[in-house]
Parts: sequence; C-alpha cells; structure tokens
Amino acid sequence: MKKVYLLLLVGMSIVIIGASCSMYPPAPAPAPVTPTPPTSEQPAPVVTPTPQVVPPTQPPVVIPPKTTSAKADVSIANFSFSPATITINKGMTVVWTNNDSAPHQIASDNGTFNSNPLSNGDSFAFTFSTPGTFTYHCAIHPSMTGTVIVK
Repeated sequence: MKKVYLLLLVGMSIVIIGASCSMYPPAPAPAPVTPTPPTSEQPAPVVTPTPQVVPPTQPPVVIPPKTTSAKADVSIANFSFSPATITINKGMTVVWTNNDSAPHQIASDNGTFNSNPLSNGDSFAFTFSTPGTFTYHCAIHPSMTGTVIVK
C-alpha cells in the first residue's frame, strides 16, 4: 500500500507540474541571425598629412648690422695701447679704456679727436665716419702711440 501512495503522489506531482507549465505561453524563439555576406570594399585608410619641405630657390638675404652700432675696444695698460694698431669699418666706434693706475689722455696727431684725462676705469669713445689712417698718442705720455685704420 505504501507503494500505491507513493505512485499516486508522484503521479499527482507530474500532473500539477504539467498543468502549471501549460498556464504560461511558451517563450518566443529568438529571431534568426542572418549572416552578412563579406564585401570586397575595405574601409578607407586614415591618411595623416605630412608637411612638405620645399627647398628654397634662392639663398636667404642676409642684412649685415649697421656699422654705426659696431664698436672696437682698445685697452690702455702698462703704458701702452692694445692693440696698438686697429682696423675698423667706416662708421664704427673705437672705445679706449684706461686699465692703468696712471691717468692717460687720447689725442689724435691731426687734431680729429681728443679726450679729457682718463683715470683708471674711465673710457673715451670716438666714431670714425671717414676712411683713412688716424695716428694718435697719449698727451700725458707722448711715447705711447697707436693707429686706427678706417676702411
């Protein structure tokens, strides 16, 4: 008798489960996936522009600096001018600086330029606007001589 109850219980369970499953409609089937045929077209490549270097057809124009702003230095030390002879372009300025402990005074031999007495550390400047050769000396120590050549 136990077997009958057991069979009856199992049978009833199957009926109940089957009835509950039939209460809900079946889930819809997923839509069929249609494979896309391969295409012969490939995506366009990404083009990165490269800067183009164009060589110049003519050399660049170089504008020289104005000679009026250029300067040349002459040092006064050990009772001499250094350099003793200097060559410059027209329009350049020569700057004499006294690096001696004694005072010195620049004087051109033809009177074109003359300085006041220069103490240690003092300077005198003169701009040469005409070509030529200009000799000079120290008015305090006449054995000290120098030359400026202006082209």
